[in-house]
Amino acid sequence: MLLGLPLFWLSAVSAIGASLPFGEGTWFGSGYRSAAAAETLLRRQTARNKNLLPKKLDPEIRSLSMRAFAIEPTNAETVRMLGLLQVEKAGAASARKTMQLASKISRRDALTSLWLVEDYGRQNNLEEVLKHLDYALRTSGDSRSFLMAALIQGMKQKEMVSPMRKLLVRQPPWEEQFWLSISEADSPLDNALLLRVAEHKDRHPVPTLIDERLLRNLVQTGNFAGAFRLYREVLEPEIANGRRKGDDRRFAQFSTWPPMGWQLASEGTHSAWINPETGELEATLSGQVEAIFARRLVELAPGKYRVSAELAADGEVQESALHIALECAEADTAKAFRTRVTFQNLKATRVVDIPAGGCRYFWFDVNGSPSGRSSSYEAFFRSASIVPSNG
Repeated sequence: MLLGLPLFWLSAVSAIGASLPFGEGTWFGSGYRSAAAAETLLRRQTARNKNLLPKKLDPEIRSLSMRAFAIEPTNAETVRMLGLLQVEKAGAASARKTMQLASKISRRDALTSLWLVEDYGRQNNLEEVLKHLDYALRTSGDSRSFLMAALIQGMKQKEMVSPMRKLLVRQPPWEEQFWLSISEADSPLDNALLLRVAEHKDRHPVPTLIDERLLRNLVQTGNFAGAFRLYREVLEPEIANGRRKGDDRRFAQFSTWPPMGWQLASEGTHSAWINPETGELEATLSGQVEAIFARRLVELAPGKYRVSAELAADGEVQESALHIALECAEADTAKAFRTRVTFQNLKATRVVDIPAGGCRYFWFDVNGSPSGRSSSYEAFFRSASIVPSNG
């Protein structure tokens, strides 16, 4: 089955089922009571069978369902039960029309929807799979997390991206839960990225929290190419693609999407923030610690680059306590690369050569070390940049 959904709906019989909806003495009549009794028997028999639908249903289920259908033929649960009985006698192909009829009568029966999810999945009909999974997610209540896990499992298939794009445009009520789930680090992030880019092209809004999680987890899992694609095509294309004018050395010119923009420290021993009025990075350090005040993820093609930074004249710190660094962010040890540049006369600068076939993604860090003069100090960084160099 292309979707890759496990056969979960059978165990949902127990999870979704509730107490009998209609009791003795209600005005609904014996048709609904018979249907409810059949439903209860199905849940009990399924529970005894390790939450899997038995190959052969209790004969009393057939008797109760036929009685219910004779009295109340428009009860969706009864029609669905007859469809399950048809599977047993004549196979899935014969039962399909009955289950489709049950879905037309009411989209609120989660078991009907899930049976059709399975059936259309076997036919590789993803449009219908997602349509009925949507119905199930809207009506399943406490079992929504169970169904969402199955959907995220299915999203491992690239073929799921296009039909999901069409479905999410309708803004189903479970959309935010879906994005929260698929933006997790252990989810199929590649396909989550493809879907997010497609949704952006459709001008379909996604909460900022989702984009933050997706970007963070793409970086965390080492998918730097995906993280830069999200940044350049969705988050801040004007900054990422250089269409916004300004001095790109100034800290304030970079985006608010760390770590593509500056990711600032917030620890007990050190901290940093960007002053919006001056555009400077203001940092403090207390104690004998090594600190990264700020860092940014950068992508560098092979070639020569000038790595530089400048300090403001104010501040209490000795220059020897500060430096900037460029270090390979990739896990491959064969691509290991690190260069450290210290300050002299308020400036730090060095030309570095990025070789072909080496690292492409780097951490650009602004660092502080303990000062020999004092256990604490402040530092004011005016700028930090990496630009192509001809020399």
